[in-house]
Amino acid sequence: MEMCFFFPESLWLILHAEIRMKSNTEEGETIMKRLFVSALALVASLAIAVSAFAVPAGRKIEFEAKGGPGKVIFDGQVHAGKGLKCSECHPGVFKMKKGADAITMTAINEGKFCGACHNGTRAFSAKDATNCGKCHKK
Repeated sequence: MEMCFFFPESLWLILHAEIRMKSNTEEGETIMKRLFVSALALVASLAIAVSAFAVPAGRKIEFEAKGGPGKVIFDGQVHAGKGLKCSECHPGVFKMKKGADAITMTAINEGKFCGACHNGTRAFSAKDATNCGKCHKK
């Protein structure tokens, strides 16, 4: 029996048995083709959606800091290396799309956005001027 790489074996067996029960072979083949195309479309859609929002390990995202000491670099690898998961900040602290949040140092110093963790307790303090270079790059 042929197996499809993204169907668990038990689900595949159930679908295959149901299709074989059809008296018309052409109808069973049509159902199988539709299931395959639908599953393929679902996998492709999920892959596109995830890649549109995710910051893969090792990738950095740059944000222009208006009037600040330089652009801000977010490094997903550094945060993942500290044991953090994306779901700890997304979508609660930050929205999923780059630029969707109006992040300011005032908001960070009030404990919003990066300041939710970078408060001197959980991570280095964003209020401490000696730490500016950890995020801001000229």
